[in-house]
Amino acid sequence: DTNEGDSGSVVVSTGDSLSQKAGKIQISNGLTDLTKGADLVLRSGKSLSQSGGELILESGDGHYTAGNIVIKGGTSSYQNGSAVNIKTGHSIQRSSGDLNFSTADGDNSSAGSSSGNLNLSSG
Repeated sequence: DTNEGDSGSVVVSTGDSLSQKAGKIQISNGLTDLTKGADLVLRSGKSLSQSGGELILESGDGHYTAGNIVIKGGTSSYQNGSAVNIKTGHSIQRSSGDLNFSTADGDNSSAGSSSGNLNLSSG
């Protein structure tokens, strides 16, 4: 904590590799046998006078293909599988946040590239 200036940063990174894959970063909770598993919370910073910090999940760029972003619910042996919920923030004074889904444009229309599909399916 600080009353003057920034409170500091935490950076976790692996080294670069020119001939193999760069190192993997994995954050996980331990296993439990008799109770609910522990939560994993990623939360951006709050501000008392300005905008809160953004939570950005961004995959890696690639020469041939970029990395995917996968958000996957868990499997249950006895009950329903987990739900995946996306919910916008609320506002006390104004409207709630927007929920936007979009695909990026393809950069080379002469090579047959186009915007990606937007798919919604069940089952």
